[in-house]
Amino acid sequence: MAKKLIAFLVILLMVSLCCVALAADGLTYYIPGKDISVFVPFDIVCITRETDETNTFFQNEFFDYKTVHDYLINNNMYLYGMTQDYQGEFALLISDCDDQDFNTMSELSLAMYKTDVEKAFSLQGAKNAKGEIYRGPNDKAIKVLYTLTTAEGNQYVAVYVTIRASKLYIFRFISFFTPISTKQENLVQSIFDSIEWGEKKYTTGAKGETDINIYTDYETGLTFMVPSGWSEVKFIAGEESKKVKYRIGTNNVWVLYESGDMWPVYEQSYGSLLKTYGITRADCDNSFLSEEDVSEMLGCTAKDSVTMKTVGGQEYYCVDKTTPYTAGGLSMENHDLVYICMRKGFIYWFQLSGVDTSRFEDQFIRFLKTVEYK
Repeated sequence: MAKKLIAFLVILLMVSLCCVALAADGLTYYIPGKDISVFVPFDIVCITRETDETNTFFQNEFFDYKTVHDYLINNNMYLYGMTQDYQGEFALLISDCDDQDFNTMSELSLAMYKTDVEKAFSLQGAKNAKGEIYRGPNDKAIKVLYTLTTAEGNQYVAVYVTIRASKLYIFRFISFFTPISTKQENLVQSIFDSIEWGEKKYTTGAKGETDINIYTDYETGLTFMVPSGWSEVKFIAGEESKKVKYRIGTNNVWVLYESGDMWPVYEQSYGSLLKTYGITRADCDNSFLSEEDVSEMLGCTAKDSVTMKTVGGQEYYCVDKTTPYTAGGLSMENHDLVYICMRKGFIYWFQLSGVDTSRFEDQFIRFLKTVEYK
């Protein structure tokens, strides 16, 4: 009875956490060789120069792989995407530039540069080009709104231009049919604001400490090895409870880790019951959960599975779950492979997530084998 009560409490405590973990609000893209990462919400379906022709983006008959890839190369584009309703296009363009970094440029020089940028766009056919100096959380930019007249009609453009380390970066959003809305303007601004510079480094659980190969959870003592090619990425809104998140290479697949201490909550809520049955922190292990509990926790459906698997000597509840969603007008499924265990009152959660995770499952299992618990 006591174990079932505690199992029920675990479900109540973790259900909101699970819903957040299975949500996917965007992806962080790292541009190799340019040392820049940006976070793009799932409002926009993106590809990079490294995206291969098997990507679901090219399932749309309008997007031929070679044509799109050549388009990116010929136009200095390193990130390209379409809104899910096909009403707009986003691109990140990068080219060499000898001018001074915007962040170190004087206000007068920046104001003069704004005028030059407006003129440059006007010479390229832009109408009503109106610029302003934008001071983001990390970088300054020249923000310009303008209209382009094409054979198909007017297109409406919002761009953020910045210079850093002898590179010109242009974040461009085109609305095909209607003037730039506040939502679209905020969307491209959020992408610009998400900039992270430099090569990705793996961080430990303690501020200011880094280790190339090892992650340490300083709350629980857990450690694991970070595989080569995994890059740590920023959390999206709602993922504040997570401890670390990695992207595997340049693929739309990522790994999340988190842990939570349940024992203080148990003591506060069920102290007398725990004492009656002589239950201590050391007793709080996988026996306090069942496959049914975990299935309910993650909101599994009939096609999802929950099984017990042992990896690296540790027994886990393994959840194989798919969640349907629509992107770019295509019906798709997000796949989550979640390994959960409880040890000494702590819940541990490891998640492999993405559209196509099957080819990364062996790598994920090898990663789990490096986990060491204290």
